[in-house]
Amino acid sequence: MDAGAGALTLEDLPGIRVMVDDTLIEIEPAGSDLNDIVIGSEVKIRTRKSSGGTIVAVELEILDQPADRAIIQGSVTSFVSGGDVTILGVVVVDTTTINDDDFKDDDTVIGRTAFFNRLAAGDLVKARFRGGAWDQIAFED
Repeated sequence: MDAGAGALTLEDLPGIRVMVDDTLIEIEPAGSDLNDIVIGSEVKIRTRKSSGGTIVAVELEILDQPADRAIIQGSVTSFVSGGDVTILGVVVVDTTTINDDDFKDDDTVIGRTAFFNRLAAGDLVKARFRGGAWDQIAFED
């Protein structure tokens, strides 16, 4: 947490910086504040993309137990069929590390080919990062 800049940098997803400012609407658990976040804290953050392209926190939860994953959900801004999918114009998901049965439409397995045949800029997707690599991507409604 860089309190002076009002920003969080995510350790497992280097290069992703989340701005924390007046738009932050909720911090959990109740009574917590940004000073409770230190290096190594496990957090769950819901964000939005500002008109300037910055990722801004709207909800933040400080977790009691370490999380074993990071999940990014947002609209697709660009993609290379069978390769990278860029979410929110900032997060690049390397899908070459994802097994065929982890390409989904909500909870239904559709495979890599069907996923990329359907994918279009603007689609809402959710990608999971675990163990140092992206391991799942899914369309969201």
